[in-house]
Amino acid sequence: MKYERRIEEHTKTYTSRYIPLIPKAIDILENIISKHEHERVKCDYLFVKDGSHLNTNCVGNALRRACSKANITQKSTHKIRKTFAK
Repeated sequence: MKYERRIEEHTKTYTSRYIPLIPKAIDILENIISKHEHERVKCDYLFVKDGSHLNTNCVGNALRRACSKANITQKSTHKIRKTFAK
């Protein structure tokens, strides 16, 4: 399976978006892709469970657990869309 980065035509502002990633984030994504290739995962999504993509509830629940574990204010997936760390 080959992964590619692409710009979706249906972004809210209908303009290209560039999202810079720190080296650690790139490493994490490359490790996930490598694991998919090694396990021959047949899915076009990056984050999968049992061969299917994660739905918003799975992601939201994981985010709530991570916030709780980090002892920080709960955040929704919508609220963190512009959040980043330097």
